[in-house]
Amino acid sequence: MEEPTDDSEDVIDWLNFTENRTERREEAKRRARGRMVALVVVLALVAAGGVGYLWSAGKLPESPRPARRRAPRRPSAPRTAT
Repeated sequence: MEEPTDDSEDVIDWLNFTENRTERREEAKRRARGRMVALVVVLALVAAGGVGYLWSAGKLPESPRPARRRAPRRPSAPRTAT
């Protein structure tokens, strides 16, 4: 039987190292992708909130201000002359 030499152990260590390094890189890419998705979602929500605020305040150009409902007026009682 052949005993493992230092070179073969070095090769095995190197292969383990490169495999772990590849796994770490892939995991880092997954985390970065998740962070980018979260950032895009947050930016979209902030933009939608800002546009909604401007729309409700009537500060958007060429956008009619949302109609506010007024309380119905009560008919006034007829005045009598005294």
